[in-house]
Amino acid sequence: MKLKNITIHNIASIADAKIDFDGAALRDESLFLICGETGSGKTTVLDALCLALYNRTPRLSQASLRDSYTDVNGEQVTLGNPAQYLRKGTWEAFVELDFEAGGKNWKSRWSIRRANRKVEGRFQPVVWELVDVDGGLTLKGSEVEHVIGLGFDEFRRTSMLAQGEFTAFLKSRDDEKSAILEKMTGTGIYKEIGREISDRYRSANQQYSARQEALQGLKESLLREKEVEALKEDIRLCRLKADALENERKVLEKADGSFAQIARLEQEIRQQMRMLELSCAGFPRLKGGIRYAGNALEHEREALAAAEAAVMKGKPHAEMYSECQLIAAELDRISADEEGLKKTEENIRIEAAAMLVLQQDIERMTAELKKKQKACQTKEMEVAGLRKELSAMQPERLRQTKAAVEQIMRLSGELKTKAALVRQAEADLEAVTVRSGGLRDEAEAADRRLKEITVLYDRMKECNEQWAKDARASLMVGETCPVCGQLIATKEYLESISDEHFESVLEPVFRELSACREKAEAAGKAYAENQAQVLAFRKLFDSRRQEYSYQAAVLEALRRETKDISESEEAYADICRSLESADMISAELEAGRLSLEQMQKELAEEHRKVAQVQISHEKTVALHGAALKSKEETLARIAVSYDYLSETVTWEDWKVRWNIDRKAFRDDLLAEAAAYNEALGDSQTRAVRIERIKEGLENIRLLYEDIVELIPELADADTDEPRKVERLEAELNSLKADIMTAAAVKASAGEKLAAERACVEGLDAQHVAQRLTEVVDEVTLLNQKIGSCEKTLALNEVNMEKAGKELAVLEKAGEDRDQWKALNDVFGRKDGEHFQKIAQGFIMNDILGRANHYLKTMTGRYLLESQKGSLNILVRDMEQGGVPRSTSTISGGESFIISLALALGLSSLGVADRSSDILFIDEGFGSLSEDYLNTVIETLQRLHETSGKKVGIISHVEQLGARIGTKIHVSRISQTASKVEIVSA
Repeated sequence: MKLKNITIHNIASIADAKIDFDGAALRDESLFLICGETGSGKTTVLDALCLALYNRTPRLSQASLRDSYTDVNGEQVTLGNPAQYLRKGTWEAFVELDFEAGGKNWKSRWSIRRANRKVEGRFQPVVWELVDVDGGLTLKGSEVEHVIGLGFDEFRRTSMLAQGEFTAFLKSRDDEKSAILEKMTGTGIYKEIGREISDRYRSANQQYSARQEALQGLKESLLREKEVEALKEDIRLCRLKADALENERKVLEKADGSFAQIARLEQEIRQQMRMLELSCAGFPRLKGGIRYAGNALEHEREALAAAEAAVMKGKPHAEMYSECQLIAAELDRISADEEGLKKTEENIRIEAAAMLVLQQDIERMTAELKKKQKACQTKEMEVAGLRKELSAMQPERLRQTKAAVEQIMRLSGELKTKAALVRQAEADLEAVTVRSGGLRDEAEAADRRLKEITVLYDRMKECNEQWAKDARASLMVGETCPVCGQLIATKEYLESISDEHFESVLEPVFRELSACREKAEAAGKAYAENQAQVLAFRKLFDSRRQEYSYQAAVLEALRRETKDISESEEAYADICRSLESADMISAELEAGRLSLEQMQKELAEEHRKVAQVQISHEKTVALHGAALKSKEETLARIAVSYDYLSETVTWEDWKVRWNIDRKAFRDDLLAEAAAYNEALGDSQTRAVRIERIKEGLENIRLLYEDIVELIPELADADTDEPRKVERLEAELNSLKADIMTAAAVKASAGEKLAAERACVEGLDAQHVAQRLTEVVDEVTLLNQKIGSCEKTLALNEVNMEKAGKELAVLEKAGEDRDQWKALNDVFGRKDGEHFQKIAQGFIMNDILGRANHYLKTMTGRYLLESQKGSLNILVRDMEQGGVPRSTSTISGGESFIISLALALGLSSLGVADRSSDILFIDEGFGSLSEDYLNTVIETLQRLHETSGKKVGIISHVEQLGARIGTKIHVSRISQTASKVEIVSA
């Protein structure tokens, strides 16, 4: 995974920043520094990187998810919510990260905002997206893990090393190391595996015991061999007896069936005869229906004659009756037109009167309009005169002149004040500069004395070292001391050189050294403060002098521009008086202009009113003309309607009847037409109906003759009174069919009855039925016994088969149990920690091997190893003959070196091919000596050569800034904002 660039907006203290890891400044650098004062936001760069990739940060991962705080809007926000990274006083924040993974370019964007774009709005849901730059596809942000192949914890372990974590790991107890390893390397899976092995063994053992019990139960249920043979013999004997009874049953069933068939046929013949009698019983009703149909034919012939007589009577007016609806409509139209004509004539009278009134209004309003136009012209002339007078006074030039004079007077006063400030700043600068020389001499003298006393103290301390004491102990009188070069003249002097002597001699020198150091520091601090004052006063003097020069230049330029303007108070007063007069005329002009505008508005309103009245007059004239035209059209339409009626109505006195009672005339016309049309339709309908009745009577006559031919005695049957019979012909057909069916059924059943009686001749039906029941019962009992025996044998076979399968399953369960037992004996425990410790031991050895590789490049003094069966880390000191030491005995600088080696070892574990191309190391360098610091930096620079990783160090240690040329500098620009810039040496 290659990081390209990151854009940060309003994240924590960083307002806006863009870091281009692939740009010219950082692309070819193997080592760079992220620096800045404490609290400026150095670690925020890493937080932003994690937000873009995982919507999480290392710092928030340690926060409680249950605890919360109250936001500015009263909203409860959990301590683990990444929305907290929104910079104070802003409503929106985002991070955009461009990177390369899997041969493709990607952009991950994380953003948060408050509602309604207000800084006090509620937090909105986080928007987290991943964009395939090459393919143009937008995915969910959570797809990052699949794209780069690293989860959040793996990314932290391989790309972000926090030294405090590894120092804590180095000096922690075994159980603490186990928990830290589980978090950093994911070895919790081995605890789960160990627990699963224990559970699997316990489950396999339980299954094996259950299988044993099941097999024993099956064995106890199996039949013995003699029991099997006895059951088979019973089945054979029962089947022989059942076969014999089965043959007898077939004979008996055949005879019993014949007796049943005889009874059924006899019953069928009797039933057919009863049904025939019932059908024939209704024949008198049908004969009455035949007589009724004949009478109906005669009635229809009489009604037809009456209808034809009515048609002949109305035939002279048949054409008028056919158009009666059109005639009625025309009569209605004449009535409506005559009624509308009355309304139209009334409208003509009203509109003529309105036209006269509107014409008078137009003449009156036109006269008023001319008066207002004349008044408006007069006011326009007054306003034009005032505008000309005001223009001659040039008020704008007067105002500009007044403003220029006021500005010159103000600048002149300010220039005098600034001149005084320049003189004061110059005096202050001269005073602190005079003090500077004396303070510098004091600091130099204190520094020289400190160096002298330091040299003396170091020489005396060397004399007090153990090797010097040993050398002095071997001296003899007359020899020279190899430490201080003094001659040992007497034995007393030699004996006086003791440890207490050395220490008593060293003590006053050490006190003087401390006093000189404090004096030198105080003198240096005083001189540094003085230099800061000199610099501050010089900046203040330069700033005030520049302000004075700029003010003087501005004033001079203004005076050149206004050289014709007098700066005297009299001239300024004249300008003010002229400007007051101009303002008075301007006010009068404005009042006149407003009055003129009002008059113009009133004039426009009068024009509008006149136009409206004229439009109303034109509309009234148009309506009057339309009414006259409508009257003419109505009269013409009435004349046309009367012409049509004269041609169509055949009554001779129709106009007299129409004028006497128009409604009665219209109703009589429609009633006579309806009566004529009804008689005409009735005659046609009855003629058709007579033909249909005649045809039906002929069919009925033929059916009657067929029925009497089949049963002659029906001809003499009684006849009911004439009465209408619905579906008479269908009932006669049905009776004929019933008679023919009964005859056919009787003949067929008689033949079958004779044949069945021949089959059972000499047998008794009751005896046959009784014997058949006995045989069936015996066969049923035999079959039940056979089935019971066969079921017992089949169950025994199934149990034998189950026992064989259960034995195989038992053997397999035993093998599984033995395998899980072997694993459980080695790895399994109920809590699973045993297997986890084994796995962590192997991982620990791998980490220590990798750490020793890095440790060897930084210092050849130490070698790390772990005790067998333990996570305890020992340090072998190779300069002390490889003696093992506890990690709690090493110094702070040595602890950092070892912790850094452990961190680098862990970062290269397992996923080096998927990790980021940049390794970030956060703090910890402050405890290193200068030699160790150089060694560590060289090692980190070589890391790029061996693994391709660049290293970014996050620190505020000043020595690192001097050794690392390229820096990402984070600095505060306000209480709530920081800026980020890339600096190259």
